Amino acid sequence: MKHSLKYLHLSLSFLLAMTCVQVRADDSSNVLSAQTVGKSQEALLRKLAEELSPAFKEFSRDVYVYHWGDCRYQTNNNPAFPVNDEFARESVQRLILWTYRKDKRQGSDMMGMSYYASVDPVDTDMFGDCVSETRLPAKARFLDERGTTGFGSELSAMLQLEGCHETTLMAMFASGNSSPCHEIITRLALAARVSAVAYSYSGASAADCTTPEHQSAFILVNPTLAGEKYTKVFNPAHAPEDGAHETRSKIKGIYAEFAGTRRKPWPSLSASSPGDWIKEHLFGCNPDKYPEDKKTDPRATKAMPELDFNAKIPTWGVLPPIGDDCCNTASQPQDGIIKAKSALDPVVRALLNP
Repeated sequence: MKHSLKYLHLSLSFLLAMTCVQVRADDSSNVLSAQTVGKSQEALLRKLAEELSPAFKEFSRDVYVYHWGDCRYQTNNNPAFPVNDEFARESVQRLILWTYRKDKRQGSDMMGMSYYASVDPVDTDMFGDCVSETRLPAKARFLDERGTTGFGSELSAMLQLEGCHETTLMAMFASGNSSPCHEIITRLALAARVSAVAYSYSGASAADCTTPEHQSAFILVNPTLAGEKYTKVFNPAHAPEDGAHETRSKIKGIYAEFAGTRRKPWPSLSASSPGDWIKEHLFGCNPDKYPEDKKTDPRATKAMPELDFNAKIPTWGVLPPIGDDCCNTASQPQDGIIKAKSALDPVVRALLNP
């Protein structure tokens, strides 16, 4: 408690001392900030990418994923939690960026306290009272952990020389934040311009979505996805007049199609019929039409993705544009800033180093 109060006092003092606050996390040894892929690791990353080449995929259409989080403490005094609320979007971005931090709290899941997104809005609704919908755009690259197998002996030996003794992709993602495995797989994701990582997880069933490929989830690792062009955030208990009823009605309609639903979101709002939308835009629901929905075949032959060894590991910032924003990478900052508008800004509390 004393540490928390001291931390908050330091944050308040820092923020009040400036009229226009800009906060940059420092470059201490506890944070993967402004570090580029070292020459000594290039051979290792190339070998790792070579063995995982069938797992590097791109979306051929827009895919929508969902995350449930707790916003009750934010909405006590403002129940009409607006779409794309700045607090919620920055919280989403904070979780995505924590993927890269060595000093974050490590949970029992892959990548610890990262941003996990379900392939439907129903399966994980017990984890919070606000739901975000994120569009993973066509052409965005993802790494599909599903179906991958153990590494070969040569790659395992190379990893061990770097202090990583894990022998599967899943184990590397589940390794502790400070372990060499966590840093190596983070560097590969950045060098290969990966925006999300798919892994096996439970998924709800609907009449148009009963395939085993739907049993999946994603870790979102590109902070660009937290922008309002990609992510919208809603409180299902309230429907303010903010121009977002069409999206709410769509989510409510999708919700009604899945068996065993536990909530009745936006009770006063009419649900729109999803029609073919579920099979077209929910990951894993139509693997016969969309090959990227199928689990990785480790025996498949596929060209290794081009690797950018100048890619920085950000503590806070925006990676080059993804998917349908693919072309103007030169203008995007690699290690950006937080513009704090409130002394109690949760993002500042999370990213300032005490």
